Amino acid sequence: MPSIPFSGLGIRRSRSPSESDMFPVKRPRTFTAANGAYPDINFYAEPINVIQKLSTYLIQGKFCLVYGHRQSGKTAAVYATARWLACHSTQIEIGGFGRGLQIYVISFNGGIQLERGVDEFWLTICRKLKALDKDRFFFNESEPISTTTFETFFRRKQESLPVVLVFDESSALLNHDRKIIEDFMGVLRLLKDGHDQFCLHSFALVGIETIKKLLTPLPNSKNRISPFTAEATVEPDRFIEADIKMLLDDYARESSVELESADIAKDIFERTLGHAKVSLDDWKCATVTLADVMAQRDTYASIIRSLKNLSSEQQNIIGNILRYGSHRLVEDENVRFLLAEGMIFITYRDGNAVVTECAAPVLRDIMISHINGPTFKVERPPNTDRLDVRWLLDHAIKNMAVQHVFADQATNFNGQPSEYTFQVEFNITIRRLLAVAYPRLFYRVISEAKERDECGMAALPRYGFELVEATHGVFDEHCRRADYYRKLHDCSMFVVNLCAQNILSGHFGPILPGVTPMHVIYDVQKGLAELVFRDSRKSVSIEGSAWQVVFS
Repeated sequence: MPSIPFSGLGIRRSRSPSESDMFPVKRPRTFTAANGAYPDINFYAEPINVIQKLSTYLIQGKFCLVYGHRQSGKTAAVYATARWLACHSTQIEIGGFGRGLQIYVISFNGGIQLERGVDEFWLTICRKLKALDKDRFFFNESEPISTTTFETFFRRKQESLPVVLVFDESSALLNHDRKIIEDFMGVLRLLKDGHDQFCLHSFALVGIETIKKLLTPLPNSKNRISPFTAEATVEPDRFIEADIKMLLDDYARESSVELESADIAKDIFERTLGHAKVSLDDWKCATVTLADVMAQRDTYASIIRSLKNLSSEQQNIIGNILRYGSHRLVEDENVRFLLAEGMIFITYRDGNAVVTECAAPVLRDIMISHINGPTFKVERPPNTDRLDVRWLLDHAIKNMAVQHVFADQATNFNGQPSEYTFQVEFNITIRRLLAVAYPRLFYRVISEAKERDECGMAALPRYGFELVEATHGVFDEHCRRADYYRKLHDCSMFVVNLCAQNILSGHFGPILPGVTPMHVIYDVQKGLAELVFRDSRKSVSIEGSAWQVVFS
């Protein structure tokens, strides 16, 4: 086999004159959040490492597995590999065949029937192939369709070229008719091993990590299929910040606009951590609405739908990650399931012990907004039609679960409670209080608001809470930051400093109109919290109790 150089970004197949005539006007490229990204029409970061590895394995005739969590770029990577192989097919010579290679990609995501038995499954598989190449995969639909029909597509002839098949979304096969899985895996192995009779050279199954279960022989199965070897597996990499900057630079160059691409790329990466499928159109949404927009995208919507169906153990894992930022535990089936679903990722591994975090900050915001918060009873506020923000603060502090805020895993390096945990518990408690005490006021609770919110209810006054655990200097800086947000959002701001010691109770920072600093001094042993304002102070009893995260 000759050495084939891997090109850089934007591998393209040249158009024929007839194709050029059909598209006389150059059309601007666009961003896309779809599975398939195409260099000719989309701004696109070529997954070079995956193309190199997967192409090499397929050319070598490997039985390949491409897996990763949802939104890891698996589909974009396999289509990029298919394009590369198609472009370089005339340079590829596989022993026993002439020069050339044929590659076909089909997806289980739609059009393949898994609910109506084996015959219907093979009929829809054959139809999928026929749609790709009606001459190559012709069959008579009036006759019975079975594995034999599929096998005949790959009968070796003198003029046959080696064929590569890629099956995307193969994990859809799981939890369906076991006979379908046995037939499918068995016929692929038969075709691949029968080099003298068939021209199927190699194939790849693509899916989330649970796809590995397809390779485990089912109980009482007659088809004993050996597992994949480690050298024939490929896991796509996440985007890195440089990829995002490159895409923005491409967009700016082609659109003749000026962008601070480095700053924007950094902002996007901080919110997504390389999670795929956030297009520029999504990112144009103000930060305050980004979580809402992303929650409607297919993959995030799928995650949201599955949240309430998680087992109690899985919900507990997610709850600990949301509360404490990271969670150390032993990797088991629950962890592997959450990894495959794209909800979490591993930041550190030590044998079976792993440290996990939420897959992306924007996903964290979405998950928090779908937590069915703790139940508690509160007396009616003075006026249920007008928000009393000090009443809301009193009852938020009273009902917040300090057991979580002051838990060992929530304390920072100086032994003080973590701002991160404080923010999560405060957010969830405030949302629950608003629903119980002010059911007719349609307030939205937003985790982060770096940009102006133009979508809120204009008739309702706006309030912001800068939640901190601070020293003198840091507290003053948070007050100035709160003043910036006050002007940005045209709202009243509260700087809420959480502490377990009476250190800053007499310090309130600079006097800034519209900014109200306060300290919350907890005495967990006595079950009390003191709320200290510049002009007053009061004690409230702590009534909140520990609760388990449950998603609605």
